[in-house]
Amino acid sequence: MRYLPSYNAEDVQSLWEDIIAHDLSIDDPFFAQNNPQYNDRIAIAKKEIQRAKKTKVVPLNFNKIAFRKAPYSEQKVLDPIFRFEFRMLNVNHSCCSNCFETRIEMKTTITTSICSRCQRKIEKDAYNGENIMLPTWTDDNGQIQHHIPPELEFLSIAEVLLIQRVSPLVPLAHLRNGVLGLKGHVCSFMQDVNHVATRLPKLPTEVNAIKMIRSFTDMNGTNQVKVFIVNKSRVLRALHWLVKYHRDYHQAFQAGELTIDETAMDWMTGAEEAELPTITLENTTLERTGEETIIGVSKTQCGDPDEQNDEYEAFGVSCHGNAALASNESNSVLGSLKREASKGRVKIPALDWPQQSKEAISEFDASIRLFVNAFPHLFPGGIADARESDRKVNVSIAKWAKHLLLYSDGRFARDPVWGFFAFNFSLRQRNTDSGSFFVNSHISDSPRSLEDLQASIRAGDTSFVNKMVYYTKRIRGSDSYWRYKRSELYNWIHYHIGEGHGAPNGFFTLSCAEYFWPDVIRLLEERIWIAEGRHRNGPGAKTDRNGNTIDLSNNRKARNKAVNDYAVVIQEFFIHRTEDYLKTVGREVLGIEHYWCRFEFAKGRGQIHAHILVILRKGIQNKIQEKVNTANGNRAKEAKLVGEWAKSQFGMTAELNESAANESVTR
Repeated sequence: MRYLPSYNAEDVQSLWEDIIAHDLSIDDPFFAQNNPQYNDRIAIAKKEIQRAKKTKVVPLNFNKIAFRKAPYSEQKVLDPIFRFEFRMLNVNHSCCSNCFETRIEMKTTITTSICSRCQRKIEKDAYNGENIMLPTWTDDNGQIQHHIPPELEFLSIAEVLLIQRVSPLVPLAHLRNGVLGLKGHVCSFMQDVNHVATRLPKLPTEVNAIKMIRSFTDMNGTNQVKVFIVNKSRVLRALHWLVKYHRDYHQAFQAGELTIDETAMDWMTGAEEAELPTITLENTTLERTGEETIIGVSKTQCGDPDEQNDEYEAFGVSCHGNAALASNESNSVLGSLKREASKGRVKIPALDWPQQSKEAISEFDASIRLFVNAFPHLFPGGIADARESDRKVNVSIAKWAKHLLLYSDGRFARDPVWGFFAFNFSLRQRNTDSGSFFVNSHISDSPRSLEDLQASIRAGDTSFVNKMVYYTKRIRGSDSYWRYKRSELYNWIHYHIGEGHGAPNGFFTLSCAEYFWPDVIRLLEERIWIAEGRHRNGPGAKTDRNGNTIDLSNNRKARNKAVNDYAVVIQEFFIHRTEDYLKTVGREVLGIEHYWCRFEFAKGRGQIHAHILVILRKGIQNKIQEKVNTANGNRAKEAKLVGEWAKSQFGMTAELNESAANESVTR
């Protein structure tokens, strides 16, 4: 205790601050019962602190003067908060030398840098190059290369469209600040084998790009029009490279099934670079949800927007020629769009987003290697497709997609189309597989036709429908899925009521300030360095592929781009931060005993946010109840008392200051 002869308050306070700064767990000398125990604890604390200082961890730098001036009760609150900030400060990326994945808090061996998953015998060979899981290519010397060659690295969307052999349709919506969302399902169309697929690049008359834009103003309020840029040299260099190194392009070229027609670029009339304007529909009606009326978090939390617009982008194809459009009305709409686009504009070719075949490609046809032909710039060697016949260890499409999303050079994370296409593709494949399993395993007497099913229902037999509705809870986003999740929450509530913990008595929403959190900016800079500069300069240099210092704190445009390019980093960190916060600060400071958490995505709350139901400790519940009882049933007074308690306990308020919400954030 403090009255021990050898007790030194200054030493104990200094040690406590160093222990907090390194998040160490050491027996507190303050509570020692005798001199020998006190001296032992002091010695152990000093030894652990010195050991921590020799590691690579970064100690938390906090205001120790202000900390010492605070009352002891407040210091006990700041202790877990500072420790939490220390852990966030020391969150870093790790790279696996076997699967080439890069992610936050991934455990790897010190000597070989192999992740824990690849160390397991069952998955050791599942995610490496031997199992055709790495998008590599082989150079003229027979050396396997992991990087994207310069000929494919900086292609624009329009240039990729001209060289791909399979056209994917990916309907995207621009939410805010360059953040995209998927609107509907994806599909793919093979280019007409008798014409386009045998001749690359495609002609502008064969490719029509259509983008429907509701409104488009830049950050200065100026109306703008987006264009697609095609560079002739880049397109031709990419094609010549692909027919030499890409497996499918090379085989088609050698067999005479694919030719490179450089006259197809004559429409550029000798120019090295030409604009392909988007076709704009100013009054496009977009689907709206109740979300539009949500005020959400402070506008400044979402960063300074480069664009304030609602867009609908169809990254993919629109039919022309004798290819099948949805209806004659659609043909009429496309024609009117083209006519409107040509009014008052320079007569230059428009890029369509072509759909050459009448029917979409069957996703069950294993002979068509969908991804390597639709995204040749991401798969330069034409290997590591979702389905590879020579793959020894079977990997599900969902795990394949996640593996590539985390690929160390970030090519898949940055691509604006691939992630949505792969996610939707894998989701539908899983639903199809689940449906087949359901029918084969649980249905022995399924109706042979729709008429038979209708007859059974009229007769009062709904067993097939009941089984089907129950099983569809596996399908994310379905009505059954959300009913199942709701029942899970109800069961959680009923369990804790039955155990005597009480019903949930708190509701939190945690939002992500991805443009302002220093740890997020640091992790984004680290991720860019891993993707672009790690093999070009040593640790600590932190420069990009061009040798420029990566500094997102002082470059708003680069920061906004990094947030959109590496959204997976932000989501990984936010989930990690939220879970750590609830288990430490939530329990020790806020008194949260049990919680239920759900992560969501909405443009009004950053890239990701969390809704949390909590059950507070019994002692806290009793204190709240005592306060409420003093109101004698006056509901307004009860609400005021609970609000005052929440404000004093959590620093929260239910009041909305709209003017303050729109002010600039100062840090």
